[in-house]
Amino acid sequence: MMFPMGFSAADGQVRFAPIPGEPGYAHFLAPDMPQLGSRLPIDEAETHRINHDRETCLLEKMGDMPRVRDLGRKQCRRYECHKTARFRCSACWTWYCSKACQRRNWRSHVFTCTTPSRPNDADYLRLIMARVKVDMVSEDLARIHDAFLELFADDHICRTFGFSKTVSRSETALLVCLYDTIITTCRKSVHIIQKALEAGRLGDMLLQYCQHLIDKAGGQSECDCITWYLDQGADQLFLEPAVDGDPYSIRVTGFTKALELLHVPLPTGGSEGPKFNLAQLDVLYLFAVIHPSVWQLPGIYSSAWINFGFCYCKSYSQRKELANRYLDLACSAATFDEIVSAYKTHTMADLMRSHGINTSSLEGQGIMPRTPSACQFAVYRLMTGVEHALSGRYCECFKMREGRRCHQYFETHLDSEADTGYGFHLSSSWERWQLLNFYKHVFGLPGFDPQTMASAKESGEKGGLEKYLDTLVPDTRGKLFDRRRAENLTFPRLGGRLEGYTVAGERIPHFHSHCQCKRHDVVGPPGIRHRPLNHAVECLDFSCHFS
Repeated sequence: MMFPMGFSAADGQVRFAPIPGEPGYAHFLAPDMPQLGSRLPIDEAETHRINHDRETCLLEKMGDMPRVRDLGRKQCRRYECHKTARFRCSACWTWYCSKACQRRNWRSHVFTCTTPSRPNDADYLRLIMARVKVDMVSEDLARIHDAFLELFADDHICRTFGFSKTVSRSETALLVCLYDTIITTCRKSVHIIQKALEAGRLGDMLLQYCQHLIDKAGGQSECDCITWYLDQGADQLFLEPAVDGDPYSIRVTGFTKALELLHVPLPTGGSEGPKFNLAQLDVLYLFAVIHPSVWQLPGIYSSAWINFGFCYCKSYSQRKELANRYLDLACSAATFDEIVSAYKTHTMADLMRSHGINTSSLEGQGIMPRTPSACQFAVYRLMTGVEHALSGRYCECFKMREGRRCHQYFETHLDSEADTGYGFHLSSSWERWQLLNFYKHVFGLPGFDPQTMASAKESGEKGGLEKYLDTLVPDTRGKLFDRRRAENLTFPRLGGRLEGYTVAGERIPHFHSHCQCKRHDVVGPPGIRHRPLNHAVECLDFSCHFS
């Protein structure tokens, strides 16, 4: 649609311009809304344009927006309370209905309050201890496992309060118990801990506290954490200050235990030590993290999740059972070289059975201790690519490398097969973002099954993948496509395939070799870092080389 003056608008656009000689009126061009006419008051034209833009962004129209809250009526800041506020915090003037609500809300309000010198490290310690202690004392193994991950995810707190120097999960739990005991039994415990920390006497303060409890109980300890700290912790945790860059003691312990478990000889004085190839490092990494002293089961942020079959597991109990079968294999007569060979040839289940390890329970649940088959591998790599892209965590695959065969140059999250086969190829930025969030939603649905999705993709039936997605999200294409934003009418292209041929002319249906950018691991906090093992190796006084 175009006016003689050259003013035009295409489908999906809304434009207006003042009419010369008619103050207050405008030419209004909106091919999708012909009922409004071409001549409107300027204020109405502006309203229609704003509403069009808001609708394009999936926002409500101006008239449908919620009413502005009455600012004259103040509500209590505490989340659970909705009473009218009559009092204010003396430091930051936050509104509360009573002093009781202010005290109850202090645990979270301290981090936004302008009270001098707050919040401090001891405040954060108390907040973390309150969260992880509840989970650690529960009987839910999954909650206990996740509580340790949450604690080790905070590198500053771990290095400040000695958790980076605990050598096992049990010691970490004892230190949590000790801090929790101080926080819950001492008045002004946060002030005492922070003062000792600033003076560089945190270890001495804990020692005096433990000795005080021993004396008070008549020479006997009422808690294992007290005995442990007096016997070992005081010398172990605060003898030397923690330094950024030093590996966590629990990670070094895990690697050492893995070498012992797999009967890999430790080097002796001055020897160069063993040289490990990539497959050997993968196996060592697995046993280092699943050893009971560490017990950080591989998740989607670690390449071990796919490489050793944990991607088949749908619950913590299944991951735990699979990890135990690997530990049984390490304790059997199987050698390190046999385990590495089975890993490379995808025959780990056969090796387990040959050493009397029963895997029927796992196989009955569809869990195999191996890398998935070629067609399933593509789905699991899509899952990791989507999760890594939306997690906010850095992955080695995010680097842009021209000429990289495993990834498209312009796509830093997905490998080439996932990019081509699941609708991302040649899509715009908005379309890619739409697909990433769509697949994230699909992967979290109770009915989602990676094997079924892979079968639908491989069925050869036209639109097989889209039909499967429709069973999970009805009218998938309609929910993904937005004519105002999508740049291609064929979006999403769910029927694409990436194929190749060998020199001999044989067809290659899948490109599922390991990513050329080493491994598909995210770089996490040092306490739960997936790669590399270099720091742990250096602490054992021998070098680890890729051969």
